[in-house]
Amino acid sequence: MEVPERSRYGMMTYMHEGRQYIVLQTGSKLTALALPSDEDHSDDHH
Repeated sequence: MEVPERSRYGMMTYMHEGRQYIVLQTGSKLTALALPSDEDHSDDHH
C-alpha cells in the first residue's frame, strides 16, 4: 500500500466500533489507514 512518505518507525493498531485502524508515522505526519470491516463485505455474500 502506498503512503505519502517513508515510514521509519513502528506502527500502532487499534479497534473502534468493529473496524481496525493502523497508524504510521510518515515523515513529520501520521497516516491512518482503515481496514475493511465485516459490514463492508456483507453485500459480497448474496
